Amino acid sequence: MTNETSPSATSLRQLSRDFSDGKITLAEYRGARGRLLDDIARGATPLYPYQPPLPSLAAQVAARAEADLSATEPTLQLKRPSRLRGVWVAVGIIALIILAALAGILR
Repeated sequence: MTNETSPSATSLRQLSRDFSDGKITLAEYRGARGRLLDDIARGATPLYPYQPPLPSLAAQVAARAEADLSATEPTLQLKRPSRLRGVWVAVGIIALIILAALAGILR
């Protein structure tokens, strides 16, 4: 790399990427970073407000699916016991009482 900042290295982020990818050495990174910071301090390099990246399509789809699910959240439906089952339970209890009474009488 030359002694001047490369055209693609107009941000600290790009400089650090170039260094981590092995495109520039540590000495080149430090020199370019120093020149870039000096240019920013002098007003020669404009600063732009940070804009976070847009969410990926997969993240948008997942967020929409989550919103759709929460809007139509199912309620828990409990089944009522049928009357026939209640009748059989009552018959069983009565049968036990009768058997207990007969067992007491037979002794």
